[in-house]
Amino acid sequence: MPKLIIYRFLQFFFYSYDLQERLHLHVIKGKKGYQRAAKIWIENGIEAFEQGDLTSSEMSTALEVITEFLPQILEQIERFKNGEKVDILNIRRI
Repeated sequence: MPKLIIYRFLQFFFYSYDLQERLHLHVIKGKKGYQRAAKIWIENGIEAFEQGDLTSSEMSTALEVITEFLPQILEQIERFKNGEKVDILNIRRI
């Protein structure tokens, strides 16, 4: 479960076994709640699929972060696929 981004209280990650599906990220707030993570498609456009425990405002923030950092996110996913170390982006502001 590589973590890609930490932005304030949101954590963005993916599961390695999800790489066979349409490319997406999971987003949680805080350090718990993996079972109720939001799911956001990042392939063929950025689109919220499941809101999970995120509020509408938190989901908007998550979508904004993904939009802003999509090239870096895709680069890190590609690094993971190639067996390389994934760097966590610790974002202070967007």
